[in-house]
Amino acid sequence: MPQTNAKLTPQAITSMLDEGRIYEAICALNAHDHSPRMLDSLREAEIVYTQLLRFFASGAPDDSRARQLDEIREKLYIITDSLKRRELIESSQSRYWSTARIRRLPSSPSLLALLDECSRMAEQLALLEAAETYDLELRTRFDASLSRLFDALWVNHTLSRREYDAINNILAKARAEEEAWHTMAIQLLSALLLSALEYFDRGKLELLLLCYGAGHDTMISARALVGAALITICHGERAIPGMTIDQLSALCHMRQKYDAEMRTLITAILRTRDTDRVNRKMTNEIIPDLLKLKPEIEKRIRSIDPEDFNEEAPEWMEMIEKSGAADKLREFTEMQMQGADVFMGAFSGMKNFPFFRSPANWFLPFSTTHSAVHRALQGVPPALPEMMLSVPLFCSSDKFSLAFSLGRMPRAQADMITAQMQTQMEAMDEEKRASLKQMLASSLEAEINVYLKDLFRFFRLSEFREGLRDPFSIPFTLPAAPLFAPLAEDNETTRLIADFYFKNSYWKEAAPLYARLADTLEADSADAQKHGYCLEKMKDMKGALAAYQHAELIDEPSGWLLKRIAATLRATGKCREAATYYSRALEKEPENMRLEMLRGHSLLEAGDAKEALKCYYKVDYLDLEGSGRAMRPIAWCEFLTGAYEKSLARYAKITATPDASPSDMLNHGHVLLASRDVQGACGAYRKALEKTDPTWLRAQLKADADTLTAAGVSPLDLSLVADAVLAVS
Repeated sequence: MPQTNAKLTPQAITSMLDEGRIYEAICALNAHDHSPRMLDSLREAEIVYTQLLRFFASGAPDDSRARQLDEIREKLYIITDSLKRRELIESSQSRYWSTARIRRLPSSPSLLALLDECSRMAEQLALLEAAETYDLELRTRFDASLSRLFDALWVNHTLSRREYDAINNILAKARAEEEAWHTMAIQLLSALLLSALEYFDRGKLELLLLCYGAGHDTMISARALVGAALITICHGERAIPGMTIDQLSALCHMRQKYDAEMRTLITAILRTRDTDRVNRKMTNEIIPDLLKLKPEIEKRIRSIDPEDFNEEAPEWMEMIEKSGAADKLREFTEMQMQGADVFMGAFSGMKNFPFFRSPANWFLPFSTTHSAVHRALQGVPPALPEMMLSVPLFCSSDKFSLAFSLGRMPRAQADMITAQMQTQMEAMDEEKRASLKQMLASSLEAEINVYLKDLFRFFRLSEFREGLRDPFSIPFTLPAAPLFAPLAEDNETTRLIADFYFKNSYWKEAAPLYARLADTLEADSADAQKHGYCLEKMKDMKGALAAYQHAELIDEPSGWLLKRIAATLRATGKCREAATYYSRALEKEPENMRLEMLRGHSLLEAGDAKEALKCYYKVDYLDLEGSGRAMRPIAWCEFLTGAYEKSLARYAKITATPDASPSDMLNHGHVLLASRDVQGACGAYRKALEKTDPTWLRAQLKADADTLTAAGVSPLDLSLVADAVLAVS
């Protein structure tokens, strides 16, 4: 195969592989220098690809051709990645590449040696655990070795067969009842994920899939599933060859369970990606509004007699309700009930403890037996961390933050909080205790949520995130990779994703999903309506109108749909048709005078002032509250239809009110000018100038020139009126 003298960048070669240009990629790779291992791999890929091409050109059938092509492509990706790594390891100052440089030193223990070291200590700790004995010195050494093992696997490029087997053996034997082995397995899963996010490795993805498929305890299964999914999402097409047929078949045999768990995962990923929005809302809206009330609430509470404190509606509670703070509290509770990560902001300032200076510690499952936590909680009443750290809403890294904060708390304060919490727990009736116990029980959904929160905090708050591939920074769509294949064409899953985006105002993301649902044979009118609403919020009125009219064809239109069609027709200039739809909406809501007003506006914009006037008079007649909302459009329509006296009478009342606007004065002047009362018109225009400026007046007179001309105002008078007003003013 020919070589090329031009050296293309690794990124350019990756693009070739993405596009299936295998021959060009091999030529480009031949122009680079490689390590002996990578050079052997390149030669092997080149020979196999040359043979494959010969067989193909000869017309010989080959059922294994697709599989061989996938294997060749995978090898070439790995070789290309090695070139990228060689460039970055020499130049980048990030923690990832600093760790990778340290791992190249001859003194650094191999991954296999670290696996063996941690396994031996885990075995010793398991024996001590069975004997209910705690060895702080041994646990300290184990925690340090586990961090080194995490780093080594994190910066690993591709696993050797021996490394793969060693990790697989540890994952297979991990059980929740043996904490050290369990913690080690958990850390291996996170390291496999972070490593494969940076550089795709089929072996790492397979280990995660095997671990999930084996049906381990809930925490391990959840983390394995999350890891496999995020790798698949980030690497897209490249992850497809990494899925073995046997593994996919095994997952499909669990079809009912698998589908449900994948939907749970998808929902959790969507909620996690929404954390930035939730955090902004908490920081910018909810918390500041509540803090504004703090001084007043404290003042009122101090003034309340303790005997009257338990009244049903004390004054300070009414104050909270009227202030709008109660709405903020309800909004906070609703977000929390929906699984939103409402504590991200609260804990973001508690990640400065030395514990978080190790990347591995961001992913540890929380345990009071960890050496750092054990030291921090010495002297703290045992009941306090047990109660506070068992809260299911907190992820593991937040529990570590809380533990270290408790460790710095004065003993007297800790005793007081413990006593208060114990009193509250004792006051709970049996039903509430059972409910709390159920909340604390581990479930796959809970573990997925907790792990995703830990991951999100690492990629948003840790000092190591620089230069890393962030799985939460790209919009979520169902990838084509086989892991998601059973759900890719599933309408229920698509609707789940679309509804989440819709509910949280991600219109751009929701629109194409609803469009897909609306085009299916089982299309639901609600999907087409939501598609239209998304497009309307995106200011695509023509697209929204088409979607709404599609929904109208699917099912009998509701009043809401008729109103949206009318609004989009009006927005696209089809005002006569809009009036027709408002009439249909009025048949469903005959007492809705707002619809009558909108119908009048549509008719007026369509040039039918007489019919519009009928709508406005109806609204005015039924305006029992005397709001006068139809007075202005009636005055204008009377003017357009030539009933100047009636119009002038209306404008005389309107301009006499305190809330009269410059537009009211202007329109009054128009009617006076059309009535040949030039002096009166100039006076009205001057009143408008008192509330605005000459530029505005000239612009409005120019905009209304056609209307005034139609009313009989001569072009000469129209050209002089602004100067006359300004000169005399």
